Amino acid sequence: MKKIKGIVGRKRVKRTYKRDELIEICEDAIVSENKWDDRDSQGSIKNIGLVWALLSCGCEFEMVKHSTNCKTDEEIIWIYISSKGFDFFEGGQLERDIYYLPTRKRLDDNSGGDWY
Repeated sequence: MKKIKGIVGRKRVKRTYKRDELIEICEDAIVSENKWDDRDSQGSIKNIGLVWALLSCGCEFEMVKHSTNCKTDEEIIWIYISSKGFDFFEGGQLERDIYYLPTRKRLDDNSGGDWY
């Protein structure tokens, strides 16, 4: 195991991703319905589809960095995505929402099955 900042046994967690990496993760995270095995699988697939669409059309994104509840780890990636919602076209601000994705490790560990 790697030694990080004096701590033995903890692995370094990737906390920065490029747009194309996130889009690829979204594409790989979509699994056929016959592989779903959790009551929340449908919702997680909807979330992935929305993230894929927003990232693919160029919406701004940023990694969640300072949150106690939504911290990127070895299993989950947390990101903010900003987009031009209803309020933007009425003179308001971009809408900013938080989303989660599975990490590459989580997808690989589930070998193409339901990662949720």
